[in-house]
Amino acid sequence: MTSLNLHLIGHVAITPLNKLSYLNAALVDLNFGPTIEHFGMFFLHDLAIDTGTLEGLESEDDGEVARVMKLDQKAKRTKQNASWIQNSEPNTLFPYGDSPPWETIVNALRDSPEKIIRGWIWDPTWDGHPQASRLFCQMAVDLWLIVGDKALARDRPRPTSLEQAMRVWTVTDLQETLLHSQFIASGQGLRGARMNQKQLSFRSMVDVFFPLPTKKLNDDSVWKPFVTKGYIKEFHRLARSLPAEQLEDLLKALRTIFYNLQCLPFAQSCQTQGNRKKGQIWKSAGGWVEMQTNPRFYRVLRIGKKEVKKKTGTRLKASKAVVEARLDQEHRGIPYKMGRREYTNRQRSAKRLNYRQPPKKPGKKAVTIGTEHEPETESDSDQEDIGSETESNSDKEDTGSTDMCGSGGEGNASEEEDELQYL
Repeated sequence: MTSLNLHLIGHVAITPLNKLSYLNAALVDLNFGPTIEHFGMFFLHDLAIDTGTLEGLESEDDGEVARVMKLDQKAKRTKQNASWIQNSEPNTLFPYGDSPPWETIVNALRDSPEKIIRGWIWDPTWDGHPQASRLFCQMAVDLWLIVGDKALARDRPRPTSLEQAMRVWTVTDLQETLLHSQFIASGQGLRGARMNQKQLSFRSMVDVFFPLPTKKLNDDSVWKPFVTKGYIKEFHRLARSLPAEQLEDLLKALRTIFYNLQCLPFAQSCQTQGNRKKGQIWKSAGGWVEMQTNPRFYRVLRIGKKEVKKKTGTRLKASKAVVEARLDQEHRGIPYKMGRREYTNRQRSAKRLNYRQPPKKPGKKAVTIGTEHEPETESDSDQEDIGSETESNSDKEDTGSTDMCGSGGEGNASEEEDELQYL
C-alpha cells in the first residue's frame, strides 16, 4: 500500500519508472494503465481511510515487499528507539509503581511477595468441567506426596474440591505449608524490558503436568510413578476413551484452571537428550523451596528499565588556567580576567607553533666549498681529474721557465701556503 501511494503521488507531476514486480502486479489488478490512458486520471474509490486497506490488493506482504521496504531493519530500529518507560509513583494499586524495573520485581517477590501479588479470588465459572476439576484435585494431592516431611510446616494438603485445590497454590497457603519458601519472578506475558530467561506460560504448563499418552517417558523419569499409579494414569485412561473434541474440551478446561493459579512448583517434562532425561518436579536452592509465580497477578502494568544514576564527584583541584590566573593576580597584580585571557592566548600561540608543517619537495643540495667532511660526488672527482691533466700539460709546456725566473721552487711553496691559508 505504501509503494502504491508513493507511485501515485509521483505520477501527479511525472511518469515514474516502476521496477518493482509486486507494484506492477498491484497496478494491473487495479486496472491502472487502461484507466489513466482513457481518462487521464486515476482514483482509489475503494480505499478505506480508517483501516488503510484497499479492495483488490493482497492483505499480507510477501518476502519481496519485506526485502525492499526493509521491514526487519525498521522493526529492529523501532525497538531500539523505543521511548523510555517512565515509572509512576507508588500508590495503593501499584505499590512499586506501574512500571518498576525487573530488579525491583525480583526483590519484591523474594522479600514481600504478598505486597506485589494481588489476592486470589475464587470464580465458580472455573469449575465447569467435572473431569478436569477431579484430575486437578488428584494432581495437587499427588504432587505434595513427593515433598519430604522436613520441608513442611504443617500437614500435607488434601483438597477435595477445585476451589481448595487451587487455593493450595496461592502465596498465603504456600507460606503456611512450606517451612522455607521462595517465590521466583517470571516475565512471561509482561510488556517492556524482559530481563529473565524465557519461561513457559501457565497455560502451557498443562502439557508438562498432563502429558498425552503419545508422550514417551524414560523408565527412570520422575513422572513415571504418576503414569503407573497416579493422576497421569487416570488422565491417560480418559484421553484414550474420549473422542478428539471432548479431549480438547478437557485440555481447554485444564488450561483455564492453570491460567488462574498464583504459583506452581518448577517442573520440566522428559527430554530424549541432555541433562533433563528424567524431567523435574519441585526445585530447591539453599534449603528454600522455589515456586514460580504467575505474572498475571503482579501489581504492575509493564517492566520498566532500570534508571542508571551517574556518579558525579566533586573536583578537588581547579584547572591549570584558573590556577595560573589566580597566581598572577596574587603575585603579579594582574587582574584575574586578564590572566585568563593571557593564558588562552598562549595556548593558541603554542597550538599555532606546533602546527605540523607540510613536507618540502626534495631538491638538489648546494655544494659548499671548503667543507672537510663533505662526501665527494662524481662531478667533483671528474673536475679534479681534468684539473690535474691541465696542470701536468702546463708543466710540460713551461719546462725551463723555472730556470729563467729563478727561485721558482720558493714561489711554488709560497703559493701552496697561500692556498692552505685561504682554505
